[in-house]
Amino acid sequence: MTKDRGVLVVDDDRAYAQTVVSYLARQGVEAVAVGSGEAAVSLARETHPAVILLDIGLPDMDGMEVAALVQEASYKPRIILLSGCIEWLQLGAMSRIDIVDSVAKPTRLSVLAERIRAWLPEPVGPAPALLGRTSG
Repeated sequence: MTKDRGVLVVDDDRAYAQTVVSYLARQGVEAVAVGSGEAAVSLARETHPAVILLDIGLPDMDGMEVAALVQEASYKPRIILLSGCIEWLQLGAMSRIDIVDSVAKPTRLSVLAERIRAWLPEPVGPAPALLGRTSG
């Protein structure tokens, strides 16, 4: 993943995480998936993803703990919480951790990608108005 640009997808449901990564790739968004909090913290500190899509319910630590550990670093990624439990999302919104957005599972991939792209630092891929044009 390109430093300070990509998306880190953190979800212990590997099939779901890989589906999200594949969908984002087709949208021109660079993304990587991990399945544990420990792996997320390590990779985030190493690669500085622009956005972290973070599931709350992870096997080794909860997503709020992951967010707190990642935000101890010198950079502040945009964190989007992902959970099937609305109460967890509400708790995240009220926490002291800087959460920019939250998404309830299940959600359509197109909606999820739109929410992620809104928090990326710069447009990804060619502007739609430029597609199909030739110089001359």
